[in-house]
Amino acid sequence: MNSRTPNTVKMNNILLCPHCLKENLQLEETSTLRCGRCKVTFCQNPSTFFYDFRSQVSSQDKGLLIEQELDFYSNNIFENHVRTSTRKRYKKTIQLLKPENILDIGCGTGALAETIREDFASYIGFEPSDVPNRNGCSSPENVFLFHDDVGKELPIRNQSIDLVLFMASYDHIPNPKLIVRDAWNKLKYGGHLMIVMSNYAFWIKSFINLMGSRTFFKHEHEHYCVHSPESLEKEILSFVPEAHLEMIDADDLYIPNLPKVVSLLYFNNWWLWALNKVLKFFCTSILRLKHRGSTMILVFKK
Repeated sequence: MNSRTPNTVKMNNILLCPHCLKENLQLEETSTLRCGRCKVTFCQNPSTFFYDFRSQVSSQDKGLLIEQELDFYSNNIFENHVRTSTRKRYKKTIQLLKPENILDIGCGTGALAETIREDFASYIGFEPSDVPNRNGCSSPENVFLFHDDVGKELPIRNQSIDLVLFMASYDHIPNPKLIVRDAWNKLKYGGHLMIVMSNYAFWIKSFINLMGSRTFFKHEHEHYCVHSPESLEKEILSFVPEAHLEMIDADDLYIPNLPKVVSLLYFNNWWLWALNKVLKFFCTSILRLKHRGSTMILVFKK
């Protein structure tokens, strides 16, 4: 579907003019949005399908869109295993929450909308950084993507969103308090805030930090923060004390990302599945450790 017109009109009860923050956006020809109140216009990039609401091109060093190095993972087998497992977990969580409207903060290219396309009525993706061209792939009618400045109030009507997502983007935000409080205001009562990110309490990280008597794996060149489930819960509740922690899922992936020189140890998916089961059993049943997997999902309810 190449036309974006029908859903842009339908989303007018959610979207605000990013200039005056009023509900006066009107769609004109050639996918141009115009505010009927302040007369400012906003154009859609035909190559990325993003509307650009920024006052200037993003220059932040640790943007929400981070491209991993090609050799970040041990090997392709391990990468596919991790991505598939994580995708199943967050998709299952979203299906349990049954959102109608989703706001994805730090959405990258907006590819998540395709993965969960059957799980929402409308999806709004916010990304401050430039994104690659979509190579001719069209954007569905129920997906709206926009660039905007970090720290600026989101052009979304308060209490209009069922689910706010931070998908591997929370640790790339320079001042999370401002954007979390703003995003919380956009949620309907009964809506959810969901954060998916790396777990700094991952058992192998904790073990190496303990043995080295210092903190490793913070990746300060691209991350503004690291968190365990406990510290993330504490931080979110300090931003929005009225939030209620509804779920922690950090007990799935227990396989470490081995150095590439020994990556041959990860030789097929069956072996990775079996190894993960053994490591999970050892950590959770023998050592009695909770929430020590490599990635975590936390869900807060308004």
